[in-house]
Amino acid sequence: MLAIRVAAISDRPSFLTDVQQFFAGDPGVDFVGSCTRQELRWLLEVRRPDILLVDGRIKRPLDLCSRVGWECSPGIVLLADEATDLAEFRDLWKMVALEAGARGVLGRGSMARDLVDAVRAVHDGQLWGPRAVVAGVVERLGRSFPETEDGEAEGPARRYANN
Repeated sequence: MLAIRVAAISDRPSFLTDVQQFFAGDPGVDFVGSCTRQELRWLLEVRRPDILLVDGRIKRPLDLCSRVGWECSPGIVLLADEATDLAEFRDLWKMVALEAGARGVLGRGSMARDLVDAVRAVHDGQLWGPRAVVAGVVERLGRSFPETEDGEAEGPARRYANN
């Protein structure tokens, strides 16, 4: 089995060092590099990570999730800055991050095991985040499709099944 290729982006050298050291002992993960926002294109094109860990404290992290999510192939795991004391704002921010293109969201204070689980889940094509956050995104996506006369959502799967 090939190791998951992980990279990180941050403007904080301590964050990048911590992430690299964290994955150093994991044989299932190959930490392929870290960079600042200015070096991101090089990292994506040359190092080709499967997963990109994004420090939520960088400038415009949601814009970055959106751009990278559409332009490139790595799954994005966003480490959210949880500076606010209001949990509902933290959850809303995580929902917006998933809608912007992140495939996983974690609070910066999450347990180390959660980061490993998030990386593996996103690599396997799953969304990762608090249950209420993921459920909120799924609910909002479900409401984005108009209902048909029989009350069913008119989404891509239904259109395909009807053809």
